[in-house]
Amino acid sequence: MKKFIFIVAVALGLSHFAQKQTDRFTLSKIATVFLDGQSPTLDHSLLAEPFTYLGKGGQSYVFVSQDEQYVLKCFRSSRLQVLQFLSHLFPHFEKKKIKLENQLKETLASYLLAFEKLSEETGLVAIHLDCKTPISSSLKIIDKLGICHTMDPNLIPFVIQKRAILVKEKITSDPNQKHLAGLFSLLKSRIEKGIEDADPNFAKNFGFVGDHAIQIDGGRFSLSDTLLQKPIAQSKEDFQHWINANFPELSDDFHALYEEFCHEVF
Repeated sequence: MKKFIFIVAVALGLSHFAQKQTDRFTLSKIATVFLDGQSPTLDHSLLAEPFTYLGKGGQSYVFVSQDEQYVLKCFRSSRLQVLQFLSHLFPHFEKKKIKLENQLKETLASYLLAFEKLSEETGLVAIHLDCKTPISSSLKIIDKLGICHTMDPNLIPFVIQKRAILVKEKITSDPNQKHLAGLFSLLKSRIEKGIEDADPNFAKNFGFVGDHAIQIDGGRFSLSDTLLQKPIAQSKEDFQHWINANFPELSDDFHALYEEFCHEVF
């Protein structure tokens, strides 16, 4: 019994170590759900060099290009895969599977909207969100262990975006009022196009390409006739606390920019 327990403990330990080393990423966890219709033709030169694993967010796995100018986002579907398996065995899981598929399609539709209406504001340079627009080149990605995988990009939805640094990193390296102004100009541009964002989190979902502010997360957009101030106000308050604690000299500027933005937009 002791030997059995020891073997199980070793196996569990190795499993935990492997998951930590790979950040729980495997090719099988990349989504294969597509939108109907056709995406714009992809510039195949964007896939000429491999992309290396950078990290993961709530919606996607992120890989960076060799020149570090772009990121490739492949969408996550590990929960959906479990539900797809369970729905074959237990029919009552079918509704949950369909719900998760629809949520993933909503994310893809949001990125399609972002590409069509907010490409400058999001830094999106290419999308492949359907299975009808053929790609003749292969896609190479390098995982966290340094292993290179050659994939057929026709089998997965993905987007390619300019690589940005997060807002806090930008302000920390260059605490300048113009960067804060750039964030509100970005918000104003989106709102003027009648696009709602369900998660306008300054700290996590916005960044800078050079001095140009962009929204990194493109997965929560929708067209709306009635745009809400509350999500922006909450994000402003959260980020104001960070500004106050770390760059008090910018506190008044940030608040004034927000008040001016609200006066112009709402």
